[in-house]
This record gives sequence, C-alpha cells and structure tokens, in this order.
Amino acid sequence: MSPGRAVPGGAVAPSAGTVRFASIDLVRGAVMLLMLLDHVRATWNGGTGVDPLDPLRTTPLLFLTRWITHFCAPAFALLAGAGARLALDAAAESGGPRGPAARVAARRLVLRGLVVVALEIFVISPARGLVPFVNGVIFQVLWALGASMILLAALRRLPAAALGVAALAAVALHGLLPASVGAPGAGAFAWNLLFSHGATSLGPRWTLDVWYPLFPWAGVVFTGYWLGGLWRPSVPARFRVRALAALGAACVALFVALRLSGGYGDPAAFAAAPGSALRTLYSLLDAEKYPPSLQYLLMTLGPVLLALAALERARPGPSNPLAVFGRVPLFFYVVHVLANGVVAGLALGVLAMAGELRGLALAIPFRFGLGATYAVWAVLALSLYPACRAYGALRASRRRRWTAYL
Repeated sequence: MSPGRAVPGGAVAPSAGTVRFASIDLVRGAVMLLMLLDHVRATWNGGTGVDPLDPLRTTPLLFLTRWITHFCAPAFALLAGAGARLALDAAAESGGPRGPAARVAARRLVLRGLVVVALEIFVISPARGLVPFVNGVIFQVLWALGASMILLAALRRLPAAALGVAALAAVALHGLLPASVGAPGAGAFAWNLLFSHGATSLGPRWTLDVWYPLFPWAGVVFTGYWLGGLWRPSVPARFRVRALAALGAACVALFVALRLSGGYGDPAAFAAAPGSALRTLYSLLDAEKYPPSLQYLLMTLGPVLLALAALERARPGPSNPLAVFGRVPLFFYVVHVLANGVVAGLALGVLAMAGELRGLALAIPFRFGLGATYAVWAVLALSLYPACRAYGALRASRRRRWTAYL
C-alpha cells in the first residue's frame, strides 16, 4: 500500500490513484476501541463510587482500564489535524492555495466542523442521560475537534510551520493560565469553553459543562496539521518513520524527565510512595487530562507517534477490525455512544422488572464489576463491526455525498 491523500478529520479520499495510510487507520481503530471501553466502563462500573485513578482505592486492572483510554482523545485530535493538512494540500496542488479547489476544500472543512459540533450538542450530549438535555449540555471531544477544523480552514493560508510553532506553544504554555476567571455566567462559560474545565450553572440543575476547552485541544489538532506534512507523497517513508520515532521517543523522554523531577507541566506533582511500587507507578502515570496538561500530552502523544512509526509497513486486510473501525472514526463514535445507551436502557428495564431497582434515577451508572464491563465492551465491539464495515463501503463508493461529513 503506497502513500495516499486524506480528507478532513482523517477519513481518506477514495478517488482513483489514492490509497489509505494503513498506520493511521490501525492506530485510529485501536483508540476507537479504547474509547468504547472507557464509555462502557463509565456506564457499567462508574456507579461504584471508586475513582479508577485514586491510588488508595483503585486496583491494578481498574487503573489500567481507565489510564489506557487516555490515549484516545490526543490520538483522535492529532490525526484529525494530519488528515485536514493532507486534504487541504491536495486541493491546493490543482490550483494553488487560493484556487477554486482549495476554497472548496476549506468550505468542506468548515461544514464538517459545524456538523461535528452539532453532533456533540444535539446527539452525543443528550444521549448521555436518561432524559435528553435534562441536566444541560456537555462539551466534550467532538466540540473541540469541530471548532478546531473551522479554525484550520480560516488559517489555512498561513505557513504550516508557523501554525506548528503556535500549536506547540499552546500545548506547552496552557498550564500557565488560571483555572477560572471572570464572573459567574457568560464570562465564566466563555473562559471555560476556551481554556478550562468547568461547569456554568444556568438553573437549579441545568449546566453548561465544559470538559474539553478549545485552546489546548486546538493545539493538538494544529500540531497534527503540522506533522501531516510527513505523509505527503513527496516525503520518503523511511524519513517519515525516523521522524515519527524520534519525535515519539523525545516526547516520552521529556515526560519522564518532567514527571520525575517535579518540574513544570502538571498541576499534581509526582510523589513516590515508599514501600508501594504500585502507588508510585500510579502517581507517575496520573497526569491531568481536564484540561490536558503538558505532561499528559507528552505521555500520550509520544506512544501514539511511536505506534505510527512502527505500523508504517503494516498491510492489514480489508476485513481487519482495527482498519475497519479506523476508516470511519466519527461514525463509530456516534454509533457507539448511542448503542451503549440503548443497551444500558434495556438492562435498566430488565432490572426494574425483576425488582432489583428502587430508584431508577440512581441506577445509571451501574455498579457492576469489571467483568461485566469487559463483556459489554466485547459484545458492542462485535456488534459495531458489521455496521462500520458496511458504512465504510458506502463511504468509499461515494454514492452519498453526506457520508463525507460522518
């Protein structure tokens, strides 16, 4: 499989003369499965009241189940930026950065960004509760990615290197910003939306809850946009592998150095626990995700870059599950959230009929163990495979224009 061009959000253009990057599909497929695991755990095990990252109460398997899913959002954001770069560059080749093809590609990127933001607000956020919108709106990863796509379209004429430097500055310096400023209400919400993790109350139970602020996550998307130049047809595969491996190793090394030294980059410093190797390891790996600290992004993006380098020569078959999921990441994301909610609702009904529930409002998240979590995860993954494969075939056929945005 030779290098090809990608379209916004990491999906690949199936036109003649272009092929997919297997490494990107495989990495993205893996993180989508991990994302499914994270959301299933939150639904089926989250009601136990135990923080999976609490070193005093967690177990090794529970900690690993939560921690490994930290790779999802950074990988998704980085590869979304890389896909946008390749799509915009491919369009610019036919008529220059100001030509009609480039303008069309930019408009499509804006429209895709708007669709992704709308999915977050009107589909994903309502699907997380028994009653849609009863508690407000949650701004998670899709909102940040969609808004970043719109920004990329607006700034596409700037040099990629300049955008890369700005992105790295946003990632590295975001930790210097205060957690919250401004008065409660619109000012606090605007600050959270851009820079911080926090909820703004608009009523007794109705909130605008920001988990993924735009500034740091746009930094990751723009970093991916800059690195997307490594997948251009003119770049030799050997150079791409070496560059990705070197960058990945540097990220991991810098994370370890900052974490062990107690230096800059995370609000909670590493603290060794004498007599407990596990608690020491927990503290080492427990970097802050909300909002993403520099150490958290180094810890997660480093292995992602190393995986991309290691899988450069992979040749998965068309039915490979990771490749199937990786070709339709947004479709997988939306469908898995809905499927998890449907299965949880059915389980709630069965438990209610069996007389096992006293208060339905307190039943989700459930209090099942990790065995049930992994069982539901496996069932959902197997169930999603045929749907994703069928949608991927439809998307590749280009029989429906709307599939370019999902």
